[in-house]
Amino acid sequence: MEVHLINFTPRPAATIAARVRNYRGQMVRSLDEISDREAVKYTNDVFNTHLQGPLEAVLLNFNVFDIPRWMTHQMVRTRVGASYSQTSLRFTLVDDGQAWYHHPFDEEHPLSAAAYELAMRRNMRCYHQLIQGGASIQDARGVLPMDTLTFIGLDINYRALVGIAASRLCTQAQPLWKQLVTMMKIEVLDKMGELFADYLVPVCVHDQHCPFGSVFDRPCPMQKKYPMREADYWLK
Repeated sequence: MEVHLINFTPRPAATIAARVRNYRGQMVRSLDEISDREAVKYTNDVFNTHLQGPLEAVLLNFNVFDIPRWMTHQMVRTRVGASYSQTSLRFTLVDDGQAWYHHPFDEEHPLSAAAYELAMRRNMRCYHQLIQGGASIQDARGVLPMDTLTFIGLDINYRALVGIAASRLCTQAQPLWKQLVTMMKIEVLDKMGELFADYLVPVCVHDQHCPFGSVFDRPCPMQKKYPMREADYWLK
C-alpha cells in the first residue's frame, strides 16, 4: 500500500482563520492579514465548538495505491465533502504477472493462506480464460474478488477527513483501515504539520467517550479510558 498527499490548500490554518473571522464580522481581504499565531489559535478553537464548517475550506488531494477494492467500497460511503477517481476494471486489464490481490492471512494460518491462494489462482485463471474466449474486460471482471488491488484518488475536505479518521482508526473498523489512515496521517504530518495531523484520531479520543454501545458492536480496550456516556447506556 502507498499513500501520497499530492496537493492541499495553501496556508490551510490561515484559510480556516479567515472563515472564523467571517463569523465575527471581520472581513479578510488577504490571508496576509492573518498572523501565524492567529491562524493556529483559530484552527484549534474550531475544535472547541460544534460549528466546524471552517474546516471544510481546506481541501486535500490523496493518491492511494494498492488497496483492496473492498476498502474503496467502504471509502466511497463518505459522500459529503469527498470525491473519487478510481482505476476502472471496465477498461484496465488485471495483470497476474505482479501482486494483484491483498493477502489477509499470515504465517500463523498456513492452511487458510494455502486455501486462499488457491482460490485466487482459480479466479485469475477464469478471468483470463473469459477474455481469451472473447469476453470483454468489463464482463470478465465479474469473477475478480473483493481483495483485488486498486488505485484511487481521494479529494476530501479536512472536516470530512477528520470524520474518516474518527471512524476508521476505531477498533470497530477492519485492521487494514488503521494502516491506511495512519499512513494518511503521516503524510499530513510531513506536509501540513502537527496542527492538522493531531486531530486525526479515533472517535473516542475526538469525543472523549465511546459511541459504540449496541449489541452488535465489538468490545474495545479503549472503553476503559473513554467509557460510554451515562445517557448512552440504554443502547446496551
